[in-house]
Amino acid sequence: MAKVASSVLRICDTFLFDCDGVIWNSNVLIPSAQALIHYLFDRKKNVFLITNNSRRSVKEYVSKCNGLGLPVSERNIICTARVAACFLREKISDGEVYVVGESGISTELNESGVSNFGIGPDFPADSSNPLHGVELRPNVKAVLVGFDSHFNYRKLMRGTAYINNGAYFYATNEDAQLPGGNIVFPG
Repeated sequence: MAKVASSVLRICDTFLFDCDGVIWNSNVLIPSAQALIHYLFDRKKNVFLITNNSRRSVKEYVSKCNGLGLPVSERNIICTARVAACFLREKISDGEVYVVGESGISTELNESGVSNFGIGPDFPADSSNPLHGVELRPNVKAVLVGFDSHFNYRKLMRGTAYINNGAYFYATNEDAQLPGGNIVFPG
């Protein structure tokens, strides 16, 4: 095994690692992950940490990594929130993006100059009829979906209406489920 590892280190300059379940579980480093990342950086290797978790922005991932003792910068992080923002900056020249997701998506869209809305709760003004009064904005060009802790039927209705009106539909990940300890969270 050591011979194979030595050979890989000799011929490879770039290493890609998934974050969740490979580098860390929640906020706990996987054993030896920190040592491996340091080892690769010490040998001037390119290291990229990749995640399809769009809840955080790249800057937030850098902060998390640094807090876990991983000496990374924005250059080392590839997350779907940033990838989606870069894509939509090119795809949507005018108009807005309706986001069903967390603040990481909105932050990356804002930093890319893409107008967006939808982050956070979507409660009706009249709680006796939660499906009434869903107003639509006129210039929505895309619906972008990621994990959303505030997901509800109103957001589903609103996103579906925009798509039916011609907006593009994009998702930051296609996970059917997320790790959740002793229960399964829908992805």
